[in-house]
Amino acid sequence: MSTVFIALVAIGSLFMLVGTVAFIVAGFRESVWWGLGMLFLGSLVQLVFLFMYWNESKQAFLIQALGVLLLAGGIGAAVRSSVDEGRATAWFEEVKTRVASLGAVPWKEDSAAESKTRERRPAATRDFSGKTLAEVKEELGKPQGELTTESGTLYYYPDVELFSSDGIHVTSQGLPSALR
Repeated sequence: MSTVFIALVAIGSLFMLVGTVAFIVAGFRESVWWGLGMLFLGSLVQLVFLFMYWNESKQAFLIQALGVLLLAGGIGAAVRSSVDEGRATAWFEEVKTRVASLGAVPWKEDSAAESKTRERRPAATRDFSGKTLAEVKEELGKPQGELTTESGTLYYYPDVELFSSDGIHVTSQGLPSALR
């Protein structure tokens, strides 16, 4: 799960806690019985207090509502992301299977002059981090498959996967942890 999702859930929970404490404080300011009712009976008494004493409780209510929205947003985004990653992983495995069945050459064919000067190594043994996609495509040719997600694009070559978060530079070699 992404750090952003965890942060949204944590901040939302904190806002909900602060809103609850503010409700209890507002209840005690009105009367000891309201405060004790909120402390021991919780949300039902808070709801009644909200309607009866809107001016005293609107700040606490808005803080809690913001907390609920942040919490729901974090959980919803995490669920959506995990579903998308599951679909992306299944699609990527299908692409890998199809490309493997083609028996593609793992490196770009060089001209006679280039092949004399360049050591021919499989792409997996070379480091592409920091290179531009244009440089990689010039060296390896057209990728056998591409997978685009919210975090970037994965380019699949027969013996190496390259990931680009900005569409211009290769930021990692291999499948990023967000897609595993």
